[in-house]
Amino acid sequence: PLLEPFVGTWDATALTVQSVADTSIVVHLLENGVSYITIYESGNYQSTISVGGAPFTEFGSIAVTEAVLTLRPNNGDPVTRSYEFVTTAVVRLDGPTDWDFNLDDVDDPANLHMEMQRR
Repeated sequence: PLLEPFVGTWDATALTVQSVADTSIVVHLLENGVSYITIYESGNYQSTISVGGAPFTEFGSIAVTEAVLTLRPNNGDPVTRSYEFVTTAVVRLDGPTDWDFNLDDVDDPANLHMEMQRR
């Protein structure tokens, strides 16, 4: 029953990563890209993100508890995000991630913030 409100296709309306070391550094990923996810009743998902014209699609399964959503990609480590429904058609996601802020091929600790709207 906790998965049910997530079923459908969601478009990202905000997607940022903020440096943990220097919180003044924020990258707005949707300035040059798009991100969307389709969540199926089966508990599987398909997620696509395209930044700078290079699309990346991921497939996996999703688990939902009272306040935490966990994406388990078929090829990769699980990703956990806290979530909050603003309305039945808008959800916010927050959680830790890594990002290469200075383009030195080394990912740095970051916080991800995402807002999604039901299509």
